[in-house]
Amino acid sequence: MTANTNVRSVPTCDLKIIFFGLLFLCFTNLRAQLVINEPLTASVSVNEHAFLANVGKRDFSVEDIIGEANNISFAPIATVGENIGFTTDTYWVKFQIQNNTDAPINYFLEAARPIIDSLTLYSVSDLGKIHHQVNGDAIAFKNKSIKHRKNIFKIDILPKETFTGYLQIKNDGEALVVPLRLHSNISLLQETYAEQIFYGLFYGVLLLAFVLYLFFYFGLKNRVFLWYALYILFVGLLQFSLDGFFHQYITPQAGWINDRAVLLIACISLIFFLKYTELFLEISKVHKYLTKLFRLEILLLIATFSGLIMFPGFLGYGYPLANFIGLLALLSVAGSILLKLAKKQPIDIFFIGGISFLVLGFVVFILNNVGVLPHSFFAENGPKFGTGLEIIFLSISMSNKIKFLRQENEFNQRIALQRSKDMNAIKSYFLSNLSHELRTPLNLIMGVASSIESETSKPNLKERAELIMASSKSLLSSINDIVDFSDIEKGNYALKEAPFNLHEVLAKVQNTIIPLAKDKNLEFEGPRLEHLPKTIIGDEKKLIQILTNLLDNAVKFTTTGTIGFRVKLVNSQKNRVKLSFYIRDTGIGISVEKISTAFESFTKHSFGDKRQFDGLGLGLYIAKNCVELQNGKIDLRKNSDGGTTCKIQLEYEVVAEAEQEPLVLDACKVLLVEDNKMNQTVIKMFMKKHPGVTLSIANNGQEGLDMLKLEKFDIVLMDLQMPIMDGFEAIEKIRKDKMANVPNNIPIVVLTADCTEASYKRVKKLGVDGFMTKPILEKLLLQKIKAAVGNKFKLAS
Repeated sequence: MTANTNVRSVPTCDLKIIFFGLLFLCFTNLRAQLVINEPLTASVSVNEHAFLANVGKRDFSVEDIIGEANNISFAPIATVGENIGFTTDTYWVKFQIQNNTDAPINYFLEAARPIIDSLTLYSVSDLGKIHHQVNGDAIAFKNKSIKHRKNIFKIDILPKETFTGYLQIKNDGEALVVPLRLHSNISLLQETYAEQIFYGLFYGVLLLAFVLYLFFYFGLKNRVFLWYALYILFVGLLQFSLDGFFHQYITPQAGWINDRAVLLIACISLIFFLKYTELFLEISKVHKYLTKLFRLEILLLIATFSGLIMFPGFLGYGYPLANFIGLLALLSVAGSILLKLAKKQPIDIFFIGGISFLVLGFVVFILNNVGVLPHSFFAENGPKFGTGLEIIFLSISMSNKIKFLRQENEFNQRIALQRSKDMNAIKSYFLSNLSHELRTPLNLIMGVASSIESETSKPNLKERAELIMASSKSLLSSINDIVDFSDIEKGNYALKEAPFNLHEVLAKVQNTIIPLAKDKNLEFEGPRLEHLPKTIIGDEKKLIQILTNLLDNAVKFTTTGTIGFRVKLVNSQKNRVKLSFYIRDTGIGISVEKISTAFESFTKHSFGDKRQFDGLGLGLYIAKNCVELQNGKIDLRKNSDGGTTCKIQLEYEVVAEAEQEPLVLDACKVLLVEDNKMNQTVIKMFMKKHPGVTLSIANNGQEGLDMLKLEKFDIVLMDLQMPIMDGFEAIEKIRKDKMANVPNNIPIVVLTADCTEASYKRVKKLGVDGFMTKPILEKLLLQKIKAAVGNKFKLAS
């Protein structure tokens, strides 16, 4: 640290004034001098030996002060006190330090607080020359006599001499405190080091807390953490300004921002403090007028902030106003806590402790500012002690808040999970009913259309029947997609493996797609079957679903050209075979970017296609899940010459081929348990073709049980959803209740519109012999009945 000392000569006419001033000081009470008899080992106060004068707005020179012009009245600082309070007046301090030792002394004088605007220390030499040093935050930091955040002056006194000093203090409205302390080099360094440790810990804790709670905000998205983090940040900046660091490191050139930094930052920190407290304490639940009070205080702070920016003369009023609003804010928070306690509303004890320390620290600081409390290290740093303890306690409180939020989140997740389960159950019930309600009339439509198509010889009527069948199959496909999607989402999608004829499946798939391709004038190239195994074990329905959905997509997105479908035998080992299915089109193709999302649910060529392509967008999604369920692979790629190619690899078990002939029923008594008249009509139509069949009908499960008790049947065809007693209960009574005259092993084949996986698993667990979903196909029904009562079948002629 170096001293910047300016020297000027005193005019001859003023020497007499100086002489009489010095003479006056000589006869002043001995307490006016600080006498140093031995070198200082610690800092000492000069205040007990100094005098203070308020000259108001008058601009006196040091010569006027030395000569006590205009009856300037000095009073002992020890009497009037060193805390002047908020003021814009100019003050002069005079003091003497006598060196009674035999060696020169070189000490440092600390005067006033770091945020004082301007301090000028004048000293008079034995030759009558006046030296002066300047300090304060209204000048550039580089122009300070001692480059220190505090206002420090160099004091040099020769042996047996007396130093006489005159200190001019100018202020713009902040609280004026004039502690004068004399430091030796060693004591100043020791005090600086101690302060560095204290301030390092203080600002380090604040910075750490700010970053920590900012992370909590981004992680938990709760605004209480944001307001608290910002409050900590600006409290730190406020202390940074009060300690002189803001002027030293951020605004070293002084200026407009430096003059108002303390007030502007104080307003912002109080706003965030009120926002944080309002949210944390849930003030709106405490009392409606408290919310209005908090809002009023925030408006006052915004008005103060605006006044500091817009009106230059407002600075002098800003300091007392900001302190008043700060005290009001602390009292309103304390009142809110007491009111919550009175209402027995829950409040964290650590929050109470943190706010108590904060209130205590700032009350001490404010009372020190207004001169009620004497100046001391504790009084000056009251906000630091209060804030530090507040951060510790509020951090514990905030950790409790995090714990509460986590528990609340877990509770909400449990509620959401339960609601999700309930919604899935409702969705499952809805889809089951939807499937039932749609399949029931569709069963009749397809049954009648099939009968007309097979019995009529009129081309027009046959063509119309074919149109009805095609539209019905399209509707049935959409119904199946919705139900399959629901089962996939619930994890109920499972394989139903059984022997089936691969050639017939491929022919059935082609027969479904060829008319669609023909309608769009597309060529269709089908697979060669001679090199493929005939009978394999697997899920026939899911293979048909996979191939139909993919071929239907190929036709849908192709306007001209060819749809290619081929099947390749990859390898065959003993009774296992791996098949590759290739579906190629010359359609619009697919971009590389969209290939990754093509197999997601409800994905179509474009969401903005304005219905250019119909369908639910579930085809590829269901196909992919069907393939993965069978441990297969599916791959979609863009062709180099346009269009797309989809490759599916599946592995099956091969079984010995058997001759299959048309089957008819002979002398078979069938009980149909079905409540819907249309479905009854369809089954009647099927059974009329077999004269040996006797068909009896029950309208619900209870009626079916009653008929089983009175008459012997070879097989029961059971619907599931019926009034009075549904099929589930009826099957359970037959299989488990051992009713009189009712054989519990009678074959039961379920005919239902409920195609959900849950229903299938439930009836299989009950022990049914077959399961069919509506619409019922005649040939498949005969196969199911044969599987259940094989000895009642004979070869058709």
